[in-house]
Formats: sequence, structure tokens, C-alpha cells
Amino acid sequence: MGLFSGIWNLIRRQHPLPAPDPTIPPGDILASLIAMHNSIRKQYGLGPLRPIPALMAAAAGHAQWMATNNDMAHVGADGDPGSRIKAAGYDYRAYGENIADGYQTVQAVMTGWMHSSGHRRNILTPYFTDIGVGMVDNFWCVDFGTRDPASPLAKFAFGGIKANG
Repeated sequence: MGLFSGIWNLIRRQHPLPAPDPTIPPGDILASLIAMHNSIRKQYGLGPLRPIPALMAAAAGHAQWMATNNDMAHVGADGDPGSRIKAAGYDYRAYGENIADGYQTVQAVMTGWMHSSGHRRNILTPYFTDIGVGMVDNFWCVDFGTRDPASPLAKFAFGGIKANG
């Protein structure tokens, strides 16, 4: 076992992926996705992410673009993540984006992202305060952001993950 996988296994035992929030109606996938992000962040002593309408619009629009074009990519006809987020009306200091394709449930996509160092970093970045989420035909998009001028971040967008199969 390598050093990274040993550390990851230790972290995973200390911070298992939380169960879905039973207070959220089963059909409300987007609310469940936000709740799961915040539940994971809480395990690590981080503050919750606030859903922001402009980020929700950017993420939903990009999930729709990926589904329509059957193309999991950060950059498309709707621009790169930064330009999409700004066009939706969110004036960021820093942003991040996680995308995925083929995952059937919130639990599955979150497990995939938490097993990917770049996606995990976005979820656990303490400077991110805001979130927007979208999912269309199992194409998932999460946009993270902060408007805090003291944030040391610039931009983080990581390659997407595809479910096995």
C-alpha cells in the first residue's frame, strides 16, 4: 500500500461519507447534493456552502449543455467555468467546478468526487462559501465560489469523473 492510499484509508475511516439527509424529500436531488456537500464539510470543521441563485443557474446551464451535447467537459459552447459563472451574475474572487457523468445517485457521485484528490479539494476548500448545483440525465455540475477579496485562491476546475460502465 502506498503512502497516499494509506493516508486516504485513514482519513476515510475517520470521516466516512454521511448518509443522505432524511429531512430532504427523496426526489429533491439538488437539495440532497448541497446537503451532502455541507455534511462532509461539517465533518472537517468547515462552514456550510450557501446556494446562490447565480451559481445555481451557471451549474444547471452547464449540466444541460453537457447532457445535450453528450460531452462531459469544463469548457463548451457556453464558455469556461469562470466566464459561465460571471455571465450568470456571480462576481467571484475564486471559483471551482466539479463535473461528473453517469452516476445514478447523490451518494455515488459524492463518493466518486471524494475519491478524487482535485474534486475533494474543491469540496473541502475552506475559502469557498457559495455553491450552485445542476444535474441533467446523470451529467452533474457543481460550481463553488467566494466573493471574499481576502481569498488567496484564483480558480480551480478539475477534470470530470465518469461512472464505471
